[in-house]
Amino acid sequence: MKQSAKAQSWGLSISLPRFSIAASKGHYCDGKTYVINQSGKRFADLYVFAWHEGDDQRIVSEWQFYVVESERLPVQQKSIGLAAIKNLSTPVNSAELLQTINNLSG
Repeated sequence: MKQSAKAQSWGLSISLPRFSIAASKGHYCDGKTYVINQSGKRFADLYVFAWHEGDDQRIVSEWQFYVVESERLPVQQKSIGLAAIKNLSTPVNSAELLQTINNLSG
């Protein structure tokens, strides 16, 4: 899950939203042992990008969620903008999110 919002604690964001999609350098497979990601591939099968356009991020119904299969993301790219995400997925609301994830994860 990657999230961003137009309203930030310092005021409205004037920059275009970007989300990190870089492959992680490694992970803790058992919570203790760090394993280096030698393949350079992303660990996630799906990415959920959450965007909030309004003023109050506590209002769940105002969030838009974009679910994208990892294989559809640009391979060597480390970040992606909201406009590119919108080309890869249609937004769903919080009530539709679980079903969308289930549909894409098979």
